[in-house]
Parts: sequence; C-alpha cells; structure tokens
Amino acid sequence: LLILTRRLVKKYTKGKRVATNADSIIGMNGIVTERIDNLHNSGRIRVNGLDWTARAADDAQTFEVDDICVVVEIQGVKAIVKPVA
Repeated sequence: LLILTRRLVKKYTKGKRVATNADSIIGMNGIVTERIDNLHNSGRIRVNGLDWTARAADDAQTFEVDDICVVVEIQGVKAIVKPVA
C-alpha cells in the first residue's frame, strides 16, 4: 500500500514555496530611519512602507539617517543591508 500511495503523498507534501513578507524585501532599497551601527547594536530602516530592525553587512560600515541602502539578507527579524552601488 505504501508503494502505491508514495507518488500521491509526495505530490501533496511537496508544496510550493510562497515568498513571505521577509523574502519579498530582499533586493529592495530602504531608507534609514535610525542610525545603523553594529557596534552599538542600533539601526532601523523603512522598506516598502514597513519598519525593520537593520544591521550593516560589514561591521565597519555605518549608515546615517536618510541614507539609502539595499537589503541583501534577512536574519530572523533583522534586515542585513549594504550601501547602494
């Protein structure tokens, strides 16, 4: 019975991956609303109308308020950003 139903079970358990809110902002530009400084553990950005806690991809990099950055990764509830090239 397991051999016969394996295809059917795989079809329904495989599922499709839907981009969540977090996945959808990767690659988008954001505006810094609070200074981003990894050493002081601070920083916030606004992306697509939503506020996110942010950290710089490079620990030596800091961003000032109203700077534009691009989201390169999401780690938990934090957006990892780098400067716009």
